[in-house]
Amino acid sequence: MAATPMAVGVLTQAGHQVLVQTKAGVGSSFADEEYAKAEATIVSTAEEVFSRADMLYKVKEPIPSEYPLLGKGRILFTYLHLAAAKELTHTLMDGRVVAIAYETVELPDGSLPLLTPMSEIAGRLATQVAAQYLGRMYKGSGKLLGGVPGVPPATVVIIGGGTVGTNAAKASNIEEATEADETKAKKVKESSYRKVTRKIDIEDIKQRLLPAFDNQDYWEKVAAKCLSCGICTFLCPTCYCFDINDELVENKGKRFRSWDSCAFPIYTKMPMENPREEKWRRVRQRVYHKYEFYPMNFSVIACTGCGRCIRHCPVNWDITQTLNNLPAKV
Repeated sequence: MAATPMAVGVLTQAGHQVLVQTKAGVGSSFADEEYAKAEATIVSTAEEVFSRADMLYKVKEPIPSEYPLLGKGRILFTYLHLAAAKELTHTLMDGRVVAIAYETVELPDGSLPLLTPMSEIAGRLATQVAAQYLGRMYKGSGKLLGGVPGVPPATVVIIGGGTVGTNAAKASNIEEATEADETKAKKVKESSYRKVTRKIDIEDIKQRLLPAFDNQDYWEKVAAKCLSCGICTFLCPTCYCFDINDELVENKGKRFRSWDSCAFPIYTKMPMENPREEKWRRVRQRVYHKYEFYPMNFSVIACTGCGRCIRHCPVNWDITQTLNNLPAKV
């Protein structure tokens, strides 16, 4: 269940009508009566929730049977992980669904308040699941993770030191690393860096970009599988495209900036100049902005190498391949 009775109470007290499918909270030990007490309206089917709600509040991404229920302009607030869900991505785009993924909500300091708790849980559970699969009944080695007197504990190796890895380490009761462990870890890290195959040679990037600018055939080929969904730009830490909008709020005019994406064909029409309706022009613009135009003005490449645009792209569009395969001339 995406919302606890307490969360529902906060929404209803703010004047919102909240629809809850009957028995939706059973798996989280919340009865219908608790939601009704929080002034939620209990409905019998998921179809009724989908048809009546303006915003859908879920735990996980919609399943295929729910795709037809996603109405045009509906707001969807849930974990999406679209990088592994091409069909869902197309469904959301074709249906003009306003999809807000929990895992992409980011605070000004760069932290991910909705993804972090899930990662913490995943890390803690990883140790439990690993301990379970050490058992003989799961064709494991038969070792007891924590050990007992006279029997040494199992050796635990955790790959990665992010939120998941850190919480897995806490649940595993791992001892502090010795100096020898630190030295070994450093060597492993250096060895791993040498094995990285996805690299961009930026030494002569400007010289290679210049002759490729007018090669329309190349950019059309590069842009062929791009969906123009904007995920890469919204997740990029150095993309900052926005629009200026005027809106009437409490009988007063208010002007504000709204986040936008150069991947969208309509966005480039907003300034009323240099429209880029063709997809290949928009894809080319993003590449040149990062590696030529921005360095030209600020003497630094506008790419941090974080890999978000590659990791979360639903069609695996890879900017490193685009740059490494730049044609020598038109």
